[in-house]
Amino acid sequence: MKKALLLMASPRAGWSDGAAETLAEILAEKGVEVRTAAVREEEIGYCRGCGACMGRGEESCSMSGDGAQRLLSEMLWADGVVILTPNYALQVPALRKNLLDRLSFVFHRPRFFGRVFMPIIAQGIYGGRGVHKYLNDTMEFWGFSPVKGAVLQGALYPNEKLSAEAAGKNREKLGAAAGRFVDALNSERPKKPSFFRLMIFRTTRSSMKHFEDALEPDRAYFKERGWFDSPYYYPVALGPHKRLFGALADAYVRRAAKKNARRILEQTNNLR
Repeated sequence: MKKALLLMASPRAGWSDGAAETLAEILAEKGVEVRTAAVREEEIGYCRGCGACMGRGEESCSMSGDGAQRLLSEMLWADGVVILTPNYALQVPALRKNLLDRLSFVFHRPRFFGRVFMPIIAQGIYGGRGVHKYLNDTMEFWGFSPVKGAVLQGALYPNEKLSAEAAGKNREKLGAAAGRFVDALNSERPKKPSFFRLMIFRTTRSSMKHFEDALEPDRAYFKERGWFDSPYYYPVALGPHKRLFGALADAYVRRAAKKNARRILEQTNNLR
């Protein structure tokens, strides 16, 4: 049985939570085991921007062990994650953004390959598509395979109830989104990377190989997973054009590292 985590990002129990209840029912009917979690129910300290998680490792965060880590564990439990969030000022609420900031080391050390992500946005008027794109783009950096979710319309103010017509349309949207989500969960084919994603991987790992100032936790993470010697993060067939593109990306970074080393040596000699 596939497992899904529905993560509610609203600071209050509003109609986006109602959407989570509806989606949970639909997914359960499709044979998916569902857990729900609300960011607002966790004690999560605000990111201080100290960079400890980047430079020394995630366990070095002064707030390590709080609700951010628990939610990360919940996401790792699931085969697929759905974030349900209202659209606040053309973005996710501060609660959700802070969680992303607190887990920013995952951008450097991705770990959700083979898992599916889907956003559900609740809004009154405008901007939900931008929030949808932002979340899908962000979670793809974490390793998720994003699928199209839904932007739900209907309630302009927090205490306003949805009309029967709006509720019916939103349930239809949730049903269609759930179908796409379950299809992605059940897909056995590994997702082929775009040229952009392939470039991100090859330039990142080559930089760790050839630049001395690469972050040690990142280098250790890549080495442990064998990514220094693999064509991509996970086994996937790359066509001839992508194999060539990857080799060129490696060569570009290697050449840039040599130039950088020569420049540092020249600067050192000039100081003597």
